[in-house]
Amino acid sequence: MATLSEQLKKSVMSLARTNNGYFKSENQKTFLIEHLGMYEGLLGYTSGIKYKNPIFADYNSNGITKIYKQMMSSNKIETIFERKIEGELTSIEVKVLSSFKRKLKKLEKELENRLIFFYLIGILMKRWGLLSTSKVKSQDLKNKLVCIFIENIIE
Repeated sequence: MATLSEQLKKSVMSLARTNNGYFKSENQKTFLIEHLGMYEGLLGYTSGIKYKNPIFADYNSNGITKIYKQMMSSNKIETIFERKIEGELTSIEVKVLSSFKRKLKKLEKELENRLIFFYLIGILMKRWGLLSTSKVKSQDLKNKLVCIFIENIIE
């Protein structure tokens, strides 16, 4: 049978997953506020070999607003859940969005570099008559392009 703290943790996590943290009934609200207040929001600990990180829940009269764990190794706080307010991004969503923006910029830069590279190769191939030689192996073509490019830089 589960202990009270395990039941509390399970109930709070379930609220976060299924109901955006809002209490489903007055009985649930009374029970959770009483017990979360008694433990100062502590839900339990993660099971780890070296560190056991405490998991906390912040709440208000409507429900759970945030669940987070304090990383004992780095003394940082990792957000597990934050109530979604319609039209606003949570801190987790902001981090994910920022990550996507960085990846998109990197891909755009890589695409731009490749387009410039292929454009320059096309100009060189056209200029020195290599565009019509379709039977040339790709490695031979690369070698010729490099040689022509180096010769033109030297001149």
